[in-house]
Amino acid sequence: MPPPPPRSVAGIDVLRLGFPSGIGLGFRGFPIPELALEAGAETFGLFTSLELAVAALPIPGGPDRKVQPVVRVGYRKMFVHETSDRVVRGALPRSAHELADELALHGARLDMLSISSGLCVRFRRPVALELSVGYLAQVGSTRANGGREAIEMRSARFFLGDIRLTWLLHRRRAR
Repeated sequence: MPPPPPRSVAGIDVLRLGFPSGIGLGFRGFPIPELALEAGAETFGLFTSLELAVAALPIPGGPDRKVQPVVRVGYRKMFVHETSDRVVRGALPRSAHELADELALHGARLDMLSISSGLCVRFRRPVALELSVGYLAQVGSTRANGGREAIEMRSARFFLGDIRLTWLLHRRRAR
């Protein structure tokens, strides 16, 4: 009797490309095959985000199946960079430059909730590719950068799109 196939117990997102988050890295742990606990970081010129999420892979076999739907719910903390202020100032007409000082974003820390769904396709062991879309909604913000009040858009929702390339780490099953 051949040995049972290895089971994925963790994964490293060697590449994350996302909108609006940018490019990053991450880690996934599979306490059970159908559930992933995830952490990651993504950045691009305007902000950096840190994410904690729970993903369900509902069909038995989890990430070891060839094709698997994915549903993810998560929390993101976004740190806005000074570059965002330069972009806002550059986009405003000259007559509104005094308004730009009041619209300072640098140092804001935004609390976001996300929900997304998509497909995970495992190519050759141990590589998987995931494509997902969803929403990102701001639920709060904190003061930063000298006590400046951060942006408040509690009902703001943004489109979310992710592509993740994951290197799956395996453990042999007991016979």
